[in-house]
Amino acid sequence: MGQDRRVKLNPGGLKDKHSIEADFHDRKAKYWKELVWYRMECLKLVHKYATSLLGDINGKIVIDFGTRRGDNALYFAELGAQVYAFDISKEMINIASRRKIEKRINNLHIEEMAAENLRYPSNFADYIFGGAVLHHTMLSHTRREVHRVIKPGGQAVFIEPLNHNPLIKLFRMLLPSYRSSTEMPLRF
Repeated sequence: MGQDRRVKLNPGGLKDKHSIEADFHDRKAKYWKELVWYRMECLKLVHKYATSLLGDINGKIVIDFGTRRGDNALYFAELGAQVYAFDISKEMINIASRRKIEKRINNLHIEEMAAENLRYPSNFADYIFGGAVLHHTMLSHTRREVHRVIKPGGQAVFIEPLNHNPLIKLFRMLLPSYRSSTEMPLRF
């Protein structure tokens, strides 16, 4: 059985959290293709449904929140959106940037930053999309940033692990190395 490796942060521990998360995801980037459970069919169905909630994004500004390898960002760019993608991991950003170049996509802007301190202007995005990213952040700070950067009437869609889900609890218990020490699934 896995042990609980969560790190308790002091109130000013955002910088420490960012360092832990960036390091974890930099290491994760090196073996991403081995993470078979990320490619499970049930997750593909959830993803398909979540992206469909955005509707027609052609010509719209979309922020891909925690882009990882850039899968969502590339998909949104191919649908004609102006995509701004970010991640806290340099290695994930490098992978996403290489994929952008390989696919010759010009309407995708990728940079390294933390969700709690977005460098986008206020009222900037029509849509925000994130997959399994909020539970890695300090939610009170991230919530404020999402509200700040999204345009009035804009839409944000996030897919997140939920703490009350028994399958998520089992997965986290059996495979503690697949998660960072500071992440926490969302609760009601």
